[in-house]
Amino acid sequence: MGDGGEGWPATSNVYVGRMNYRHHYHAGNFADVLKHALVLALMARAGGRVSHVIDTHAGAGLYDLEGAEARKSAEAQQGVMRLMADDAAPEVFGPLKAAVRALNPDGVLRLYPGSPLLIAGALPRGGRYLGFELRAEDAAALQAVLAERGDRGRSEVRAADGYGGLAAWGGGAEGLALVDPP
Repeated sequence: MGDGGEGWPATSNVYVGRMNYRHHYHAGNFADVLKHALVLALMARAGGRVSHVIDTHAGAGLYDLEGAEARKSAEAQQGVMRLMADDAAPEVFGPLKAAVRALNPDGVLRLYPGSPLLIAGALPRGGRYLGFELRAEDAAALQAVLAERGDRGRSEVRAADGYGGLAAWGGGAEGLALVDPP
């Protein structure tokens, strides 16, 4: 694989191996809950200064916890389901809990927001979100979710390799990169 050694390209320090990963199976798990609470806390702490966010492994953006994939792994039971039942959860989880409640106004926990939906909701006016997703059908689903949820054209979704997108992006002082591979 180039001159960089086993699994490494010659011109980059980014691993280019691939793994079959579907967010649907793992939505709302313990790691998701922690990651989402942290991303929302970072954006809040920045006080509107995070104007651009790039997400290298975006997924579909919204997940049905009653769907076959989520039920098969049942990972949400120890993650978001447990969090939502915990009235004494630390304050840092408050924004995530509020976002989950907003998606489930009847009180039945069925829908779980992915990083793109949470980030788009936390972006300041004029902020931009760029999400990469290798699976074309998930990228299309994400685009539809963002459009339906009132994104107002602030987001872009690409069915492409997020590592390549991150390397080309270049960042900036006011940007946040979310790299959450399988």
